[in-house]
Amino acid sequence: MRILKPRYWYPYLRMSRALVDYPIYAPPHLKCESDLTDDEAQENFDYFMKVKDQRLDMFLDWMWRNF
Repeated sequence: MRILKPRYWYPYLRMSRALVDYPIYAPPHLKCESDLTDDEAQENFDYFMKVKDQRLDMFLDWMWRNF
């Protein structure tokens, strides 16, 4: 990504460094939602509900550490 205005260089670098350690959300079935079967969609939803609170806590902790 090319940043033209120098005033945005530092915020861009700061955000890039912070995102290196942030965990990626990875549901069991990584395809377009319209291509999922009903069972696969239900599995993805169940996974989302299971990890929702944990990921919110991770996000808040990440925000406090980096910003």
